[in-house]
Amino acid sequence: MKRASFRISAIVFVAAVLLVLPMLGRPCTPAYAEESECWAVIIGLSEYESLDNTPGPAEGAEELYQILSPVWGEEHVKLLLDSEATKGKIREALAWLVDNADANDTALLYYSGHGDRGYLSTYTTSAAGYYSYLSF
Repeated sequence: MKRASFRISAIVFVAAVLLVLPMLGRPCTPAYAEESECWAVIIGLSEYESLDNTPGPAEGAEELYQILSPVWGEEHVKLLLDSEATKGKIREALAWLVDNADANDTALLYYSGHGDRGYLSTYTTSAAGYYSYLSF
């Protein structure tokens, strides 16, 4: 189970990097927009309060942050790692993304960690119930 989870996390990270890399070589301006900005929320959970730890996701999220923040601006990229990625803080970061990005902007949500169909794990997620997961 741990091996499959790591394999899925690695695949998700590689796919996200492949999607983001082409954007780094050109300005963040769609052809139809007068002005646009780029915004990102990056979440990486390798350590959990009650679930098995998963090596890799937090490091991958940190690497993506290091790539994007100099280009998009540190004030345009939020990073939540491990114990910072509680349900409340993830919701706050998503609200920040919605409040700042408009129709002409590029918005990126990157999540790497445990999850289940329709649910994302947070730092405080417990195996006892879905109430502690973030649903989408």
